[in-house]
Amino acid sequence: MTTQILPNSDQAPCSHGWIHSEKATLPKRTTTLPEPGILRPTDLKLTLSTPEQLYKAGVDHLEKKDLRGAAASFRAAIQLKWSFPAAHIQLGNVASALRDYDQAFQAYNSVIEIDPQEPAAYYNVALTYVDLNDLNNAQQWLQRTIKIDRSYTPAYLEFANLLTKAGKERSAIAVLLKANNQNSRSPEALVRAGQLYYRNTHYREAIKCYQRAIRIDAWHTDAFFHLGIAQYKNGEFGKAMLSLAHVLNQDPTNKIAGALMKFAHRFLRPPKEKQSAPIQSSFPFPTADQEQSG
Repeated sequence: MTTQILPNSDQAPCSHGWIHSEKATLPKRTTTLPEPGILRPTDLKLTLSTPEQLYKAGVDHLEKKDLRGAAASFRAAIQLKWSFPAAHIQLGNVASALRDYDQAFQAYNSVIEIDPQEPAAYYNVALTYVDLNDLNNAQQWLQRTIKIDRSYTPAYLEFANLLTKAGKERSAIAVLLKANNQNSRSPEALVRAGQLYYRNTHYREAIKCYQRAIRIDAWHTDAFFHLGIAQYKNGEFGKAMLSLAHVLNQDPTNKIAGALMKFAHRFLRPPKEKQSAPIQSSFPFPTADQEQSG
């Protein structure tokens, strides 16, 4: 099932900046979304539609940014087939976008009733708590998500995001490195860890993270871009030019990469000349090579 992305817009003001997952949580509460009884059959073609067709109609409404129309279609699909996790998840996503958090919790809770081992249901509950600025509950539900599925990368990324906002960057890096150990096919956690290392002037550790990400995905342009910047800051101008050249090969319009290449070329030195040592923070961070136990 393809994940339906709900972009943050005037109609979808999720505050955390992350997209709720489609794969389908708390006590059921009252709902303020339109009840199915007031829907017009001519709009939803209730006499002719299957649950799958109604679900597709909801997705079509989402593409048109018609959130209330989407909610009506997903509710109609659930009426015909209650054990339809994707419809419950989408209804929860739409309700969260409309700030109807009671309905969102109820929808995600329905998925957990259908399949208690569905990690995305717990993850979406956590994101809803983030929207409500209830970070303690958000972290607890993220931990529950990871307990159910240790390879669920979005939960690690969001957990690290909350820790970073709380000023706990060392803990955030540890979480991101652990995420990569659990799911070596996803370079995003390594790129994020590299960015945190870079922000704290740990350029060598940042470089290691980006290089590990590239070993997973040799076409990860974002990893090459950040690698080039970190190499530049670390005084590795020749290597920085090679990394940034890879970025420009994939995206010739990247002005930042082009400008850095020009600066790096100016600072190129003979191979035997000793380069100045990079600035390193004395703040203790876990190393990018450090193995994190599962």
